[in-house]
Amino acid sequence: MSVTENTLIDRKAELATASVQRNKSKTGFLRDRSGNFAGATALALFPLFAGVGLAIDYSNLTRENSQLQNAVDSAVLMAGSYYYEHNQLPPVGEVGRYLAVNGFETAEVLSYELKNEEIYLTAKLFTETLIFDMFDDEGSYHTASATVPIAPDSNVEIALVLDTTRSMREEGRLDALKVAASDFVDDALALAPPSEPDVVQVAVVPFSNYVNVGMANRNASWLDVDADEHTTTCRMRTEVVAKYGCRMGEVVIPGRMVPERCTPDFYRDGVFVAGSCEPEHWRPERTEQRETCDRYEEAEREVCNTDSIVWSGCVGSRAYPLHLEDHSYGTRVPGLMNQGCASPIIPLTGNGSSLKSSIRGFVGHHETFVGTGVSWGQRVLSPARPFIEGRAYGAETRKIMVVMSDGDSTISPGTDGAYQRHTNRDKTAAKNLTIEACADAKEQGIRVITIALGTTFSVEGEEALRRCASSAADFFHAEAAADLGKAFDDVFSAIFTLRLTS
Repeated sequence: MSVTENTLIDRKAELATASVQRNKSKTGFLRDRSGNFAGATALALFPLFAGVGLAIDYSNLTRENSQLQNAVDSAVLMAGSYYYEHNQLPPVGEVGRYLAVNGFETAEVLSYELKNEEIYLTAKLFTETLIFDMFDDEGSYHTASATVPIAPDSNVEIALVLDTTRSMREEGRLDALKVAASDFVDDALALAPPSEPDVVQVAVVPFSNYVNVGMANRNASWLDVDADEHTTTCRMRTEVVAKYGCRMGEVVIPGRMVPERCTPDFYRDGVFVAGSCEPEHWRPERTEQRETCDRYEEAEREVCNTDSIVWSGCVGSRAYPLHLEDHSYGTRVPGLMNQGCASPIIPLTGNGSSLKSSIRGFVGHHETFVGTGVSWGQRVLSPARPFIEGRAYGAETRKIMVVMSDGDSTISPGTDGAYQRHTNRDKTAAKNLTIEACADAKEQGIRVITIALGTTFSVEGEEALRRCASSAADFFHAEAAADLGKAFDDVFSAIFTLRLTS
């Protein structure tokens, strides 16, 4: 081994020995100072741990407080909806269960009351914390409160424009309408506080081929009605006044060939009615019991018949476009003589008995023209004649027209000077006139909500109701009579949406 190699080996040994000594010294130093170092470290880390704990506590409390507020908001809205339906508050236990279902089993209802037409609810929740509980043995509580009014925040006027045509007698539709509309009236009028019963008012506008404005308006300045006429005609007629020597006996009726008799298929208010045929056939000879007499005594007497031309409340159309608009009543509305139509209009009122009595009396007759119902729906909401029960248009009064029909319009006003009577069967013209009538109402600030009942609408018929509605959300569809109640409930919710006030 060379000198150089020995030198390198010795140097490596020295370095290794020095490294071992340094490690021993470090270990000893740490062991000797362990008590002081741990205490100092703990003191240094406590503010850090406390800060982290406080941040976690604050985050948890903020999150739970927000969630509790949402749950209380939801619970008070539930109580408001329950009040709408039952005219009383749900039990406090029900509110507590509602909070529990929403994840707050330990929440406590502190206050819950109906006062000044508002429902008040306050709930308290205990939350476990990391740091706050060290300074408060009772734990951390936070509360949330919410208030919802049970009375409308403005005057509300609603015109129920309802289809009472022949087709409504099919599949129980008319009966379903009577129940749904009556329930709607009850629910709406119940929202008016006792101190202000006229805050909510409802009108009923039944329509079919025409609208009935009511006999009480016969002499109104905006209406042109002829006087009733009664014409009596008499003639002499010979009648048998006595019979002698009468007896019953068989009479032979000879056989004969009966020709074919057919009735064609037809539609009545959009409802298909199948025709039928009785083929040509031989009717055989038969006998009947008849009275025969030996002598008859006759005499002449005067027989009189009275023909009447009377007005029953039905009105036709003014010349276009006044038929669809609510002004210029110097051009008066034509009253139609000897014409049947729907039940009379019930103007805006808070009298539920009167409204429901009208609804119960609906009888499905005649053809459909939705446009005439819409135009008179606007007129009952207007503050001016023909009907003056409505408040002035403006922000202080919400005016809503609910239009319900079970099918296309089947008739429309006539042309060439015959517009007063609805004798046309142009469905496209009827659709366009209906849409125009709705547009005019919406221009006045009336919110139009429509309900299509059934599945017999054509594309044009459904389009008319969709375009009549103030928005896509204001169009509802009930596929069958059984669905009509829910549709009216949805309309009610759309009008009287509960809003939190705090």
